[in-house]
This record gives sequence, structure tokens and C-alpha cells, in this order.
Amino acid sequence: MERVEQKNLFQILILQLNLEIKQFKKQTKNKHLKIRKYKMKKIGILIAVILLVGCAASVNLPLSQQNTIKVIEAKGQTKVELFRKTNEWFAETYKDYSKVVKMKSLKSGKFTARAVSSADIGMGMRSDFYYDIHIDLKDGKARIKTFEYIYTQGGPRIQILAQFNDAQLQMKKIVNSYENKLIGKKENW
Repeated sequence: MERVEQKNLFQILILQLNLEIKQFKKQTKNKHLKIRKYKMKKIGILIAVILLVGCAASVNLPLSQQNTIKVIEAKGQTKVELFRKTNEWFAETYKDYSKVVKMKSLKSGKFTARAVSSADIGMGMRSDFYYDIHIDLKDGKARIKTFEYIYTQGGPRIQILAQFNDAQLQMKKIVNSYENKLIGKKENW
């Protein structure tokens, strides 16, 4: 977990601790003795949380495996038709299409994009991350690749296994929605 997220987590824990101490002060008559015991107990819990977060399982996969790739067979569709559908998919999937799509070329049949999503970091909290999308098109086929899961605060790639697994699950959903757009599958809801 990167330091900015740890710092934010610690700030939240400290704020919660201070709020609980204030509530405790109101309820007790012999404040000084009981507050010291209470603070020590909370500090012990805080240290335990820090140790658990620091020991979280990390992603040890090579970069070549930290992606999602799918080749989609779109029989009977030309590169131009696939290009149009891909353009529509980006516009439908992302709120700010112009900021997400970085490059598109009908001639080369390529799209390059960078989007933002969020992954579960545990304890009911989420953290935003960037991911890249490359799409290659040719008559009857499209290939979509998602990769480079990087924290939005300028940190490294996602390193905690739970976050990585959540990010991979989201990328599979994105790839499936793209496939549904190209070959006309309707989503089951």
C-alpha cells in the first residue's frame, strides 16, 4: 500500500480515536486514570492494524501477466463498422469520452485510452487507480487489452493482492461489455 493511502488511513483512525476519547470523557467521573487506560488500549489496536496492513499479501506476478486481453471474433463486420461501434462503446461507457480516449485512428484501426476506476483496499474503503486500454481492429476481429493499474495519487502499480484481484474483476467486466457491444449480446439484468 502506498504511503499516501497509509497516511490517509492513519488520519482517519486517529480522528475516530479522538472522537471516541471525547465521548468517553463525558461518561466518566475519574477521567485521568480511565482515559490513560483507554488511550493505551486504542494505541494497541492502532499498532495491530498498522502491522496487519503492512503484512498484506502483495502482487508478485510479472508485468506481462498483469493485464486482461481478449480477441473478439466479429465475423462479417468490416474494420470501419468495428471502429464505429468502438467509438460508440467509449462514449456510452465513459462519462468524459474526450478525456479518456487519447488516440484513435481509422487507418491503423487503433484506439488508446486511459480511464479511472476504484479498487477495494479493505476495511470498506476504496482507492482510485488509472488503467490503460488498447484496442486493435481489423476486418472481422478486435483485440482489447487493459493494463497498467496505477494509483491516481502518482504512486506505483497496484501492489496489494486484494486490490489487484478487484481491479482484474472490473477489467473483465469492461472487456465483456466491449464484446457485447461488438457482437450484439444483450446484458442480462
